Amino acid sequence: MARLTSGKRADSRCNTTTAEEVRMMIGVLVLGTRHEFGSRADLWTPVSRNKYIQAISFGKLTGMSRDLFDTLCSCMTYSAESVEPTVSSERRRWSLVDDFVGSFNVHREAHVQPSDLLCTDESM
Repeated sequence: MARLTSGKRADSRCNTTTAEEVRMMIGVLVLGTRHEFGSRADLWTPVSRNKYIQAISFGKLTGMSRDLFDTLCSCMTYSAESVEPTVSSERRRWSLVDDFVGSFNVHREAHVQPSDLLCTDESM
């Protein structure tokens, strides 16, 4: 993902993407689901919309600037698109995330040990 995203960012004259930046962007996406906000920009503002609730300020919290996050979101490439002419356009579209889903499942299988106390089957 970092290599493919770097190629897309190079087209727009940005820096190369590191694996750490990809992990951080996914973490910021997940963290963003835990907060209520009007627009995504609200997550990075240091000023709260409500005087009784502290500002989220993702820039300080995560160390990732809003510009970098937006750039990564717009350039993120999960896998290479199939160029085989016999593959349907629907299948080509899904092939862009197949590598990511496969890698996630392999990692989860290697590192997650379910027990009778916690079921991770439907956790995501």
